[in-house]
Parts: sequence; C-alpha cells; structure tokens
Amino acid sequence: MTKISSQEGIPSQLERFLDAFMHRFSLEAACLVQSSEIGHASEPALTHAEGWVVGALDKAEVSTCVENAERLATRDQFRRYMPRTVEALKDFPALLYLPFPREEPPAGGLMLVSKADSFPETDIAFFDALTVLLSEFRRGAPSKEGRLPSLDELLFTVHELKTPLVAVHQYLQILSQGILGQLPDKPKELIDKSLARIRTQLNTLGDWLMSVRLSAGHYSKGEGVIEPAALLPEVLKTIRDEAQAKNVLVKVHGDLTITRLLGDQELFSTALRHVILNAVRFSPPGGTVSLLCEQTEKNLVIKVLDEGPGIGAQDLPRVFDEFFHSRDPALSEAVGVGLGLTLVRKILKLHGGRVEIGNRESGGAAACLYLPIAD
Repeated sequence: MTKISSQEGIPSQLERFLDAFMHRFSLEAACLVQSSEIGHASEPALTHAEGWVVGALDKAEVSTCVENAERLATRDQFRRYMPRTVEALKDFPALLYLPFPREEPPAGGLMLVSKADSFPETDIAFFDALTVLLSEFRRGAPSKEGRLPSLDELLFTVHELKTPLVAVHQYLQILSQGILGQLPDKPKELIDKSLARIRTQLNTLGDWLMSVRLSAGHYSKGEGVIEPAALLPEVLKTIRDEAQAKNVLVKVHGDLTITRLLGDQELFSTALRHVILNAVRFSPPGGTVSLLCEQTEKNLVIKVLDEGPGIGAQDLPRVFDEFFHSRDPALSEAVGVGLGLTLVRKILKLHGGRVEIGNRESGGAAACLYLPIAD
C-alpha cells in the first residue's frame, strides 16, 4: 500500500486522514488531486511522495481529467482521459475518480485505486460523501497546522456524510430481518456483510465527529453520577459480536458495586468501548482480555490487559496521535482508522482523568484508565 503524503498547503492532519482512509478500505492508493489554487503550481498537484504512483499518474492526463470534472467509475471511462495511466495501472481493476462537487472552475477530486475487482456500491456512497467533506476542507483553505476556519461547516458536513449511510443501513436491515419476506442464504449473507461494513463506517464518522467536538470545546465536563456496575456490562454488549467471532473471552475482576463515577455516561462508554475493543482485536483467537478494576482515593482504575503481540517501540510514542496506525503488516487486520485512543485521551482529560498505554512484561499490551469517582 503506497503512502500518500502532503505537498505544500495540504495539512498533516489531512495527510494522516487519507493514509488511515486507505488502510480502512484496503486501497492501493488514495490521491487527492488539486488545482494550482492549492498546490501553488501550474498543474494539478498529486498528494503522493514515492512508489509506483509517481510514474503511473501522468500529470498531463490528470490535468485533462480535472478540467472535465467528470465522475469516472470504469476503466473505459478512464481511458477517455487517462489512457497512459490506465495502462500503467493494468494490474489494478478498480479505479474511481470523484470530482469535488459544486466547484467552478473545476478544482480536482479524489482518485482511488484498488486491487479488488470493483468498489462495492455501499463504499462508493461513502466515498461520494467523503469527497464533499474534502471539498469543504479544501475550500476552507486550511493552514499548515490543519486548522479549519469554519468548524461549523465541518461538523455539518460530517452529519451530511452520516445521513445517507444511516438510510442505507435501515433499508438493508429491513431486508436482512425478513420483514419483506425471507431471503435465500447467499443474498442474506451479502446483505449482512454490507450491514457490518456500514456500521463500521458509521462508527468511524461518529468517533470523528465526537473528536472534533471535544477539541472545539463543544462538550463540558459531565457531572452525572454513574454506576460502573451497570455501565461496564452495557459496554461489553457492544463488543460481544467481535469477541465471539474470535472466541476471545473478556473477564472482569474486581468489585464495581462499591463505587460510583462522576462524568458523562456516553463519553465514558465510548472510552471504555474503544480500549476494550482494541484489546479484543489484537488478541489471538481463543485469547483472554482481562479487566482489573480497583478503587483509589480519587479514581476507579481499570486495567485492560490483552495477550496480543504488544506495541512496537517505534509505535508506542504515537499511539495517541490522531489517525495513527501501526505499519506492522502482521497487525494490518486488527488496526483501525486511528481515532480510538485519541478519543479516549480527550474524554478522560476533559473529566480530569487520564489513560496510560504500555506493554506487559509477560507479553501483550496494557491500557490503564483512571476514571474520577463521585464524592
């Protein structure tokens, strides 16, 4: 998978997002093609740094493609504007170019390359919505630090991303549940896979929206009194399917009935879900995730221990970076989009708590959450 890096005028946050986006959808490349308005050049700028992308994407052809501002979804459509590029990418069946919407003159778009036979329609719907978001980001003229002048526009656009996905998810659920009649096994299997993929996309968008709001101060410190003995079982229900699919056992140790937490229940649930889900994903099949709970003077301390490979020395300092994920190929199936631990740290910091990540001496990773208790 080729790394996509930014040129002048494209913030590192967007670079990390594109990189995580590529990983999430198993893309060979995700190229943000932009006009000279952003790239400070006389021809469209491609956000690539090295590898076959440099030679494969003919800049003259890309310029023609941008000028025509046409959606390209098949190889025949690509050949009209980019014959040399198509030939260079002959080993990659799935190509997609989505122009930035509502821009005059045409300013570029998103070009995707995959080894898959084709892009699923549910993924294309997500890519369409993502292109709208990238267009808003681009037209907002972000600084090199990645700050956007209009946070409200970004939040609105993320909401717009979620809306069509929620609708598609509801329609597919109706079919999967047999409300309109029982489906044969094969169609039902395909629909269930689509539902799982859309749920993943919706969770990613929800996490991103929450992360942006936390950074912008849209959340205040929660003052609700929370019963951890009730909270934790509800969190475990949300990760049950993934744990069962890997035959991973999640064990809780400690008495949660002797204390109460002070904070926002939704935020605490999100933080716990991400940490426990990470442990499940990095655990070997048949492994055990242990949750050790103990009360100190000011906090409920929950240690989440897994039996996975642990965290590499080169990755450990960056685990809280937004959109960061490990480059270790052995972990590729377990790694997510790179928002979870960022979100966990923001949530606990808001409430006066903290999270620590490290490795166990006996092997595996250890996450320690300090959740403030009520007086």
